Amino acid sequence: AKGLVHGGIKTLYNMPEMMKYYVKKFYIFLIFIVVLGMALHNGFDFLAKLRIRYRLKKAEGEFLRFSLSQRIQHVFLFSSFIILALSGFALIYKVGFPFLHGDTNALLRSYIHRGAAIVFIGVSIYHFFHLLKIFVDGRKKGEKLNKIFPMLPGVKDIRDVVVMLQYYVGLRSSPPKFD
Repeated sequence: AKGLVHGGIKTLYNMPEMMKYYVKKFYIFLIFIVVLGMALHNGFDFLAKLRIRYRLKKAEGEFLRFSLSQRIQHVFLFSSFIILALSGFALIYKVGFPFLHGDTNALLRSYIHRGAAIVFIGVSIYHFFHLLKIFVDGRKKGEKLNKIFPMLPGVKDIRDVVVMLQYYVGLRSSPPKFD
């Protein structure tokens, strides 16, 4: 039998190139939406569990290492750094966003990169002055540097590193006792 099956309807492989292109873009978009949805769902779930844990720790009387301002600063610092790194690679290797073509894609990538750079620089400057204020306030109270900035490494920290390295290579039988 010679003739067209199903009245001549073309299969996916016989579709014009333009249709294949849009089907491919739709699948990429769908993958992006599913992954984004999963990330948002898991992120909100994580935040809810974190909130519960925070309330429990607060009830137990544990202290917070960073103030709210410092936590916000760090979130903006690491977020803008990650965006800078990803958008920088996208600019160097010409990786584009789905559904955007040509100049629009390049322009959007460069704007995202510049925006992240502005946020990173701004938060870094704010962070510096925030630490300077903590330092000045601490010195006015007569506190020593290790009391003002307890995260700075001290002599014991250096000893702990040496002892830990010795433990790793088998020269010590037990790791150091950390504070």
